Order: sequence, then structure tokens, then C-alpha cells
Amino acid sequence: MNATRRVHLVVGGFPPGATAAHDMDYARRRLLEWLGALPGVQTTVSSDFSDVERWLEGCQSLVTYVAGPHLQGTQNDAVRTWLDAGGRWLGLHGTSGGRAVRIEGKPTARRMERLPHHETLGSFFLNHPPIRHFRVDAAQREHPILQGLPASFEVDDELYFLELLDPARTQILLT
Repeated sequence: MNATRRVHLVVGGFPPGATAAHDMDYARRRLLEWLGALPGVQTTVSSDFSDVERWLEGCQSLVTYVAGPHLQGTQNDAVRTWLDAGGRWLGLHGTSGGRAVRIEGKPTARRMERLPHHETLGSFFLNHPPIRHFRVDAAQREHPILQGLPASFEVDDELYFLELLDPARTQILLT
């Protein structure tokens, strides 16, 4: 295969090797199937960000589907530098999450703590209700990543509420 583009895929839960109550194997297989169908794409895979610097060299895209792992310290610096040099990051599922911290006086309640990787990603996870049925609208149907999608469709999923950290530089594709 003459790969013209390399994609690095990160799929995993926290702590490393855990599923974080999600079917990470299913997500990994489906994403690899999707990426494998793209002509000229070679994919490398990790379960967390522990060695992300190693995989970014020569990589055009980073795709993440995580529930717990997040960029820390030099990992975040490496991804930010890579993005500034033209890399592209598709952050799915819990990528906009981070470290959950306990809320004092509420033993089972937690809140997400905003971390430096949120600035790099451009969004911060606020919450999501239970899985429910909702409509998704394609905000920019002409964008290449949305090719083949209808103007709107319905799904049963977790509807994520995110805070956009730089709305002026954010390109909304689906709502």
C-alpha cells in the first residue's frame, strides 16, 4: 500500500487498559474500519496519550475516542506544536473531558476540571444527559468530512454539552 496520509488513532479508557464503562474494542474496530476504507491512509493506534509525541511525526491527522485519558504536560505541548504546524485533530466522545474531581460535601458527585489540553482542543466538556433520541443538522454540508451525509439525521446517543473556548476560530460542522 502506498500510504499518502498517516492517521494516529487513540482509543481508550482510564486508568490505562480500562474500558471506563464503554466498549472501547467496538469503538476501536469501527474507527479502524472507517479509516481503513479511506484510500491511501495508514493508521497507527494507541490506548492513551503516553507516547503521542512519537506518533505525531509525519502524521497528518489525530483521531481520539477516549473516556478518561487526556493530554498532560509535554504531551499537550507536542500536540499544540503539531497542530500549529498544520496537523488536524478529530476529538470524539470524551476527548473534551479530562480529570473528574470530587465535589466537597457530595461523595458521589464529580465535576470536570478545566486543564491545558482543553485550550489546545478548543472546547471543555460540561455534561451530557442520558442516552436519548435527537436530530443532528449538518451546519456545513460542503465540508469534505460531511460528504455523503444528509442535511439532517436522527440518532440515539449522548448529547454532549461543550463550552467553546475560542468561538471565533471554531468551525461548527454538526449541531
